[in-house]
Amino acid sequence: MLVGDILDRVDDFDPRRDYPLTIAPAEMTDLERNAASRADDIDLDLD
Repeated sequence: MLVGDILDRVDDFDPRRDYPLTIAPAEMTDLERNAASRADDIDLDLD
């Protein structure tokens, strides 16, 4: 079964709301780690 078929059955699913972006410190550059105390502090242009 495809993921799209399952998601069609879920009302009001918004991946940006329901699955927040998380980034581990190991995935960031030194500059990003120093600039942000948490991953939520980094603005990402996702559009």
